[in-house]
Parts: sequence; C-alpha cells; structure tokens
Amino acid sequence: MVWTGRPKQGIVFRINDFFLVPFSLAWTIGVLLFEFAAFHPNLPFFLPLVGFPFLLIGLFLLFGRYVMDKLRRKNIVYWITDQRIIIKGEKFKHTLRSYPFAEMEHVELYLHSKRYGTIVLGDESDIGGRGGKIEELYWVNSGRYPRLEMIENVQQVFDMIMRLRNESEACR
Repeated sequence: MVWTGRPKQGIVFRINDFFLVPFSLAWTIGVLLFEFAAFHPNLPFFLPLVGFPFLLIGLFLLFGRYVMDKLRRKNIVYWITDQRIIIKGEKFKHTLRSYPFAEMEHVELYLHSKRYGTIVLGDESDIGGRGGKIEELYWVNSGRYPRLEMIENVQQVFDMIMRLRNESEACR
C-alpha cells in the first residue's frame, strides 16, 4: 500500500448548491402554500394528496440529498498500490474495484479548495456537453468514470498517481 484515503466526510456543500438550495427552498415553500390552500373546505378532499409527492421531492432536495451523499461517502475507501488504484464501496457498499495503472489512458484533477479535490480516472472534459464541469446532482455518484472524490491533499495524491502511472508505462 502506497496510500490510503477516504472522501471528505460529513455534510458537504458544493458549487451547484448556490442554485439548488434557493430552487429547492422556493419549490418546497410553493408546495407548502399549495397544501395550505388545498385544505380549504370548498375544495375536493383529495386535493392535498396531489401536492404530497411534490412536498416529498422538495424535502428531499432540501435535506435528503445531503444525507444520502454523506451516507454514500461514508462507505468509500481508496487504496493506491504500486500497480493499481482500488476503490471499495464506490457504487454499492460491498463493491471492490481495481483499476490498473497500465490501463489508465487519462487522469484528471479537479481542485475544490487548497486541500480537497477529485481525481477522475478518465476523460470527463466534454461528457454531455458540460465542458469540463464534473458537478453533478449529488445524491448519486453518476460520473461516467471512477473517481477519488473529495480527497484531502489531492495535489500530492495526483502527483503520486502520475508518477506510478509513468513508472508502470516504463515497465511495459
């Protein structure tokens, strides 16, 4: 084992939350106003039931996605050996995936701050027309390529991966 790590733990706010938080707040308040108005005695009794699924969506957008993201990252562990990167729990709790350096064609680094960032084991520079943005809807890890997500000292880890990858290519 050359390195081991985990994603940043706890509730994490990301760049797209500047849009999603006000949107989900407006959504939820709008649905709550609808629900309040739907209890009027002159309206059909089932009308409040119509808004209930939309209320659940609003509450999930406001709170649930943070909890799900936190729980998802809680089970992820990263290992780097001299020949490969191993990721435990990336998609499911008991998954163990191995990515040999010899098969890595492209590795990308995304800095989130001075200490934290994400390393993507593939070329996500223009997937879905996003033009280099890997920001996602964060209640699922929906990236096309495996990643070492929100790791501490990401620049050092990236440099180590590149060195090991180059050494692996030299041995071929």
